[in-house]
Amino acid sequence: KPSKGYAGIWLDIDAQGNLTKTNLQPNRELEYEQIDTIFGMNQFKNVYREPISDLENIALEIARKIKHWEKYYYLDLEKPVKYRKALKIYVNKDSIIQVEY
Repeated sequence: KPSKGYAGIWLDIDAQGNLTKTNLQPNRELEYEQIDTIFGMNQFKNVYREPISDLENIALEIARKIKHWEKYYYLDLEKPVKYRKALKIYVNKDSIIQVEY
């Protein structure tokens, strides 16, 4: 897809489907945080990165306006779990902002 610009967004969503953190995808070396002390599983930290373009500013603004997301149930668990969602926000060749998730 021809594109005039791209911004990757990470969203952290709690078990009730509420947005808790919105940041740009890191463009440097990723940092890990331990999320499971029993099995030692890690995930990337969702750390704040300053926007470097108008598109990234607009992408953050769009992503932060979506406060409620669908609850996520991992496999056959009966209770919802928190999760991270990635959005791709880009401007196509016709200068239309498009969002993919």
